[in-house]
Amino acid sequence: MTTYIFFFIGIVALGDMALIPLIYFAATKTLFLPSVLLVGVLAKTAADSMWYWIGYSFNREKVYNFFRIHKLQKKSPELFGNFHKKADKILFISNFLHGIRIPVRVMYGLERRPFKTFTAINILGSILWLILIAGLAYTLEVSAEELRIYVRRGEIVLAIFFLLLIVFEIWIKKFILRFLKNNHSKD
Repeated sequence: MTTYIFFFIGIVALGDMALIPLIYFAATKTLFLPSVLLVGVLAKTAADSMWYWIGYSFNREKVYNFFRIHKLQKKSPELFGNFHKKADKILFISNFLHGIRIPVRVMYGLERRPFKTFTAINILGSILWLILIAGLAYTLEVSAEELRIYVRRGEIVLAIFFLLLIVFEIWIKKFILRFLKNNHSKD
């Protein structure tokens, strides 16, 4: 039991990096997989709820400056520009992308999005992420270091996929607007 408590604290404090040994121990049958998944989901939900609460409760401008959200919005306007319109999608996707998880949760709180929706999307994303990592560990039968490398590569591949998806969405919108503009000018 104390092992799970330490892992819970580790996941809350360190994030996904603490999941790697936990999943590894489950794959080597040192720990019970359902317990590992439960601890992982609970710890990720607790940590993410804390970030949501920070965004929701603290001074908006100070939070923006501390988390450099203005910089994120300038760097990726297609993703963060109209956050309030795509917040649920971005929240779900951020479960699988390294580096934007915390700012997205903080922004979700800043936007005063419903906590119930936040929790539901977050739990679903966490469960899928944990199943993905556990499936990887069980099917590949790899060492903890190899698992960490595969997880990192998976995050990079997913990041590229979602960026391409966003670029494709922007391109389609421009194409449709141009098409509608051309058809409107013909009428």
